[in-house]
Amino acid sequence: MNVDKLIKDTEILYPKYVPSYKPGIELITPIIFKGIVKQTPAFYKWTIDRVLSLNSESKIFYTRYDPFIKAQYWQQCLINSYESNANEILSRIKNNQFQNYAIEESDAIFADNDILFQELTENNPFISESDIKSYNPSFWYAPNNRVVDLHVDYTSLVLFQLQGEKTVRLIPPEQKKYLKTVPEEKVSKFCRHLNFDPIHYAHEVKHTQWCEFKCFESDKSDSERNIQGYQVKLAPGDAILIPDKWWHATINHSSSLASNVFFLKDKVDWNKIDKFYE
Repeated sequence: MNVDKLIKDTEILYPKYVPSYKPGIELITPIIFKGIVKQTPAFYKWTIDRVLSLNSESKIFYTRYDPFIKAQYWQQCLINSYESNANEILSRIKNNQFQNYAIEESDAIFADNDILFQELTENNPFISESDIKSYNPSFWYAPNNRVVDLHVDYTSLVLFQLQGEKTVRLIPPEQKKYLKTVPEEKVSKFCRHLNFDPIHYAHEVKHTQWCEFKCFESDKSDSERNIQGYQVKLAPGDAILIPDKWWHATINHSSSLASNVFFLKDKVDWNKIDKFYE
């Protein structure tokens, strides 16, 4: 990806694209909501210590990725995927033993704790407590410089940045022709070789497609240099809506704590979002 060709994030700030996001209308482009979740208790209450302490006995899923190893991101994360209880992970974080690791998509944090449900939904215009189960929220934590490399999800989502800062790179679906994607069968064979359980296997193979492209490295092929997209920097309290089939990758600029939910546009209170920006 040629950074010079990236479109500025100001092009996708709310409320510019309000008409495109009304119920029943297809999502066209990502959109940034600056400071939209600063009134949500999750923004001012959540720390990694508190979240993990509230889930002390829960089994939490986490992965390891080393950017200096040649193996692709998706391969490393599948090989180096683990489960430990929250207390053990918190101890490792406090002892500075969690570098290159990340808590990724750990829905167990919400499944085992109603307090975190309530804190994420209160004053959050995208989700409500009564509908939270249908959103299937995920929890993310990673240290400085941790990368989640380029992939695409088959469901639109909203990412809430709660602590720390990160850069998100977004590539539209039509740019796929410049990417070397990972065939589903290749990931499927890899998962079977690792003896993944059926639930984990289904998520990796059916919900996400990976790409053999290291989005934050400068060494690119001629084809990859043609890629154009957006580069967005998220600060605490920001949210970004990523439509399905949009490729995206992230890199942290500090320890980062975030959550995401599937985007159910027919349940979003757009009047509440509009009032935030009045």
